[in-house]
Amino acid sequence: MKIKANIKSTVLKACCLLIAMFVLSPVDLSAADKAAKRLAIVYLSDGTEYEGIIQLIPGIDFTMTKLSTESDDKTKTVDVENIRAKSRVFTFNFNVVKEMTLSPNSEEYLQKFKILNISNMGAGIEKVRFGAPYPVLKPKCTVVFNSGETATGIVNTRVVYLKLLEPETGFVLGTKKFVMRSKYSGNPGQSLDDLVYVKRIKMLDEGDEFARNMEVDFQSFKFDSAHADNGVRALTRDTLSQVVVRKDAADGSIRVHSTLGENVFLAAQINGKWVAGWPAEGTKRTNLFKSVETEVLKVQDYYTEKKMLGIISEDRDRKITVLVRLRRDIPDPEFALAWAKGVGGGFEMDSNGELMEFYRLSIWRFVRDNETGKMTLVDRGTFCRTRIKLETETPEMGIAPDLWPVVMKYGKVIVGTNNQKVAQ
Repeated sequence: MKIKANIKSTVLKACCLLIAMFVLSPVDLSAADKAAKRLAIVYLSDGTEYEGIIQLIPGIDFTMTKLSTESDDKTKTVDVENIRAKSRVFTFNFNVVKEMTLSPNSEEYLQKFKILNISNMGAGIEKVRFGAPYPVLKPKCTVVFNSGETATGIVNTRVVYLKLLEPETGFVLGTKKFVMRSKYSGNPGQSLDDLVYVKRIKMLDEGDEFARNMEVDFQSFKFDSAHADNGVRALTRDTLSQVVVRKDAADGSIRVHSTLGENVFLAAQINGKWVAGWPAEGTKRTNLFKSVETEVLKVQDYYTEKKMLGIISEDRDRKITVLVRLRRDIPDPEFALAWAKGVGGGFEMDSNGELMEFYRLSIWRFVRDNETGKMTLVDRGTFCRTRIKLETETPEMGIAPDLWPVVMKYGKVIVGTNNQKVAQ
């Protein structure tokens, strides 16, 4: 005997996400993972569409390189400086997305080729093209976030899974895999119309709510709010992206902008000295602290002077976040000055033509092998970058326990809970 449920489809759609959580999934979509799951419709360029529970591979985010567009409405779009000023790259997951729309950024027809006259005798190299042309499409993606902000850019190739749902019952029918590519290539003889790609993803549920900008409520930290635009900096907690901190012209409040729902680390400049919000226990010179310090000093990169100020350990010491002061020393100033004046690049000079160095207050994130103690640098972000003269000693930087913890609550960023003094 068949029993028909007298429930409206709109109500069923709202329940689909909960139903799917209790259904056994394939290995790629383990019920134990923490990847963002959303109820969505996926539209393909050939007109077909699918409805279900969408998610990325657990532990993977979208990575977008923002495109410069003169038509951007700055009151509604994510400003480059609000995400990551230098690299113009930021990350996000489905939990903060309202809609994603993909459209051609470039379209062309190419031919296969082979190289002739390859030799070590200095002969010329000739590239010969052959065969029928094949279509190549590189898409751009416009994302509408839950805050109402939008951003357009190039999204790196990502695999997306969709648990297909039966519209009337909400039962899972199976799982479909989509590869959202940064470049689509067809076969020789095909046209651009033959390329099938994800054209739009529209969320049917609310996702994570977050404010575009949040007032910062300093519980105990004191500083000159008149200099807030230059004296307070923020990095997002998960992706270490630099975000803008500004003083509101209307009410004088200090606000953090465009974090895409992420919590933040804060740093401030007090009497010329930069200090960062950090848990006091993370500055104790424990055995873990000393072993992390040793590994940090081994990192081979642009900076020749490193001083570790604090650590945060997570996942049973397998994920280590480090607050570090960095400086790049110039070993041969005469050569560097000649290079800067001649070829240029690589070294900086002030307005008087004097060679300058610089120092930074940064956060580095590592993954750590508990057995060997070895660490791999996986991400980094910088609060500030300050130029100084070569002979100048590197200014001290420190920890401000009353800039910690940082809690996002009631549409505000609530900072600190007591009146501890700024510590070295």
